[in-house]
Amino acid sequence: MSASWNKPVRICPCLPPELWLRVFDYATWIPGVLEPEIYTTSDEPQQVITRRQQRLLKDSLVTKRYLVRVCKQWYILATPFGILPFLIDGYPLMSLFFLRALYETIIIGRGRTLSSLCSTLADSKRKIDHSSNDHHHLGWYTKRLDVAMRDQGCQGAASELDFLAEAIQCLPNLTIVMFSVRAPRYIKHPLPTSIMQALADTCGPTLRIVDFSESVLHPFRHDWRVLLAATSHLRILRGPEVTIFSEHPRPLLDLPVLSELTTLTLTSSNSKEYLTEENHFPSLCELEFHYYLPPPWDTWVGSLGIFGHNLTAVHLNFNVSADYLQGELDVLSQHCPNLMRLTLSLKLWEQLIDRLSIPSVSHLALRCWQYQAPSSIYSRLFANLSTMSGPTLQRVCLCDYHNVMDLRFRHARVLAQGLEQISHCPFRLEDHEGQPFT
Repeated sequence: MSASWNKPVRICPCLPPELWLRVFDYATWIPGVLEPEIYTTSDEPQQVITRRQQRLLKDSLVTKRYLVRVCKQWYILATPFGILPFLIDGYPLMSLFFLRALYETIIIGRGRTLSSLCSTLADSKRKIDHSSNDHHHLGWYTKRLDVAMRDQGCQGAASELDFLAEAIQCLPNLTIVMFSVRAPRYIKHPLPTSIMQALADTCGPTLRIVDFSESVLHPFRHDWRVLLAATSHLRILRGPEVTIFSEHPRPLLDLPVLSELTTLTLTSSNSKEYLTEENHFPSLCELEFHYYLPPPWDTWVGSLGIFGHNLTAVHLNFNVSADYLQGELDVLSQHCPNLMRLTLSLKLWEQLIDRLSIPSVSHLALRCWQYQAPSSIYSRLFANLSTMSGPTLQRVCLCDYHNVMDLRFRHARVLAQGLEQISHCPFRLEDHEGQPFT
């Protein structure tokens, strides 16, 4: 046996740097995460998509940090594309690619990190502004910002938000901003005007997605309007869950016209802020509505009479009594003649009532937040599906992974019996991947 020191040294072939960049791209790529139409073809609620993407983004960022630490070759390979070393999380990165990749998406999971983030972005911008080279500062590469602080306690919340405003001022090319702050420490703090003003002044024209629907940080009414007025190219808007802070609550009659907005998410508590007789959204074609109160049918009828004929997809997140479901669907049938996709997201499977009449859609997606339901519930589900009617219905999709796994692995017998029960129906039952149940 030859000694290890006597083995020939193998030198890896020198690949063009462009190929390595493609390798790095593929290793950290997340489909659709930076696209302005990321919700166009999805049947799931946007909050589910957002949370999944945030998990994937965190994993991707970890991979990016470690790529240059794999070997000396990768570390040295980055230098022709690099600038002076920056220290990020204690690791020197030499590559402009890695700097761009690390800061292309920013996820703020802890409020205490805002100080260092603000300092890093501001220092980079200041150095580049005072230099004669043609490089860009770190914040120039950022396209997506997810603010999802989950800190406990109540100390320092106000100062942390001030740092956030300063950091946003260094992000001129931001296209996606998502606030999903649920930490109790921020409940008593309205969103500072400085943050909304920074978004409007720094990146308003570049913003394509604005999402405040899952945050306890709510903006003031005037600040909200200022931001929307600056986002002339906005595609997707998810407003705050509750009425925006104001001394005199009233509908947003002075809401600017968002001519490129295609997707709007509302809740029953803030619907009257947006669903007015004025047509502020001439390009609106997708609407997601969350019910936390009895449905405001009068509001539906007035607004749908204005833009209902443009809607092609509606997602109803239904959290109220099943007695209201058929009435809501009847309103959609009356005022949305061009509807093609309908998603019903239910709190309990029992909300899917018997002999349900579906609007003229070709695709119906069903999901339920009730995971690991007993077999009797799924038996009732198939019984209700067998009596459901829709003049143009071709596909019914169970779009939640957990519901599909329940049926296939915990209630296989109920699934087999249910498929036989709905075999006479004109539609095909599909899983979350679009594959037919067998």
